[in-house]
Amino acid sequence: MAQTEKTKGADNAVDVFIVDDDPLLRELAVLFVKETGFSYREFPNAEHAWEAYKLADPPPRLIISDYFMAKMTGLDLLVQSKAMNPSLKTLLVSGTVEESVIRGANVDGFLAKPYRPEMLVAKINEFMNQTRPAE
Repeated sequence: MAQTEKTKGADNAVDVFIVDDDPLLRELAVLFVKETGFSYREFPNAEHAWEAYKLADPPPRLIISDYFMAKMTGLDLLVQSKAMNPSLKTLLVSGTVEESVIRGANVDGFLAKPYRPEMLVAKINEFMNQTRPAE
């Protein structure tokens, strides 16, 4: 089940979706997002995140997703979500594929695992500064 943490923003607004099937890596990403002060929801797979994304009002401003997961890949999640909302920022993280996997896909960024915490925090801040919260 997805968990929610509110740190700032409107009561129903969540800034960032974090998607990773590895609980330890997902928790590390959560710690780094908490450091930025943005609100988040975390998901154990792309299917749960996709269902939540379709229902989110307002939608998150950023989705950070691992690539390799059962059934639906993180890349599929990011591409489908961005098709619904072109202003959405998307970041694919992976230790199993190269950055070339996002070429031609409408994905905003890539980080290779393992990444340094400051690399993820910098990407989050960069993307969040490019988007505006929903009114």
